[in-house]
Amino acid sequence: DPDNADLWNELGLHLRIMGEHRQSEAAYRKVLALAEAHQDKEKQAWALGNLGLVYRTRGDLDKAEEMHRKALELDQALGRKEGMAKQYGNLGNVYQTRGELDKAEEMYWKGLELDQALGRKEGMALNYGNLGNVYQTRGELDRAEEMYRKGLELDQALGRKEGMAAKYTNLGVLY
Repeated sequence: DPDNADLWNELGLHLRIMGEHRQSEAAYRKVLALAEAHQDKEKQAWALGNLGLVYRTRGDLDKAEEMHRKALELDQALGRKEGMAKQYGNLGNVYQTRGELDKAEEMYWKGLELDQALGRKEGMALNYGNLGNVYQTRGELDRAEEMYRKGLELDQALGRKEGMAAKYTNLGVLY
């Protein structure tokens, strides 16, 4: 079904995972066009957020920030707290990549607060890990360890082996 935005979104995800960024961008642009045609603001936010991920992977941080901010604005207007939490985390990643650690920390805390309110343990674990990375970069090793351990505890409770591996690796680097 060429007009199924959900399928185009899934295709974009799989292409992005495979490293096919140009094709992934095209799939997400198709999602955006379909969402705009149907005035579906939620799917527009999905598409914009996913385009931001493609641009960040390519190293185009200004374009990534622009896409994540637009997605965040739509999620805020719709009251989609889960979407807002994800976009705060994505913006934090952009700022951290730029070395803007204060801004990154602010975004991660905003995302964490929303994830806590929603009970989204996976999002909480990701934000704790990202905060740990910020603190480690700053040399605040005790705070970094605290964040990694909080994230690890959540990943263990969820059985998220990928998350556990990342936290153990971060703790090993920290030590």
